Amino acid sequence: MKSVYKIGGMPPDQISMMHRCGQYFGSHGYTHEWFDLLGVDGQEMEITKSLSFLASLGIPLGNWIMCYPYGCYPYSAVDDNLRSVLTRHGCALALTDHGGAANLDQDDKYMLRRIDTNELPIC
Repeated sequence: MKSVYKIGGMPPDQISMMHRCGQYFGSHGYTHEWFDLLGVDGQEMEITKSLSFLASLGIPLGNWIMCYPYGCYPYSAVDDNLRSVLTRHGCALALTDHGGAANLDQDDKYMLRRIDTNELPIC
């Protein structure tokens, strides 16, 4: 059976075309669950299914980036279970919903802040 899973409402053929045109795709989970509310089995399933879907579209998974649904861990550190799952699956880094610029020399690679485009001034 052909996958009907979509990213942001886009069907798989559009995602594949965007990738071929240079768009980067990382993981945002499979069902957009709050990762900090899932147990290790749920976190594993969310990441495994998401990466399997991306791989089925020909998207390379070496050093992929996680962007936690809902920011995931806005007030605490990533726990050892999620860190293990991310590491085992080759995650290079993970983005939270903390505003601001990340310092790659000092910040936890699985808790990086980011600047949301909604926070940028419109000229």
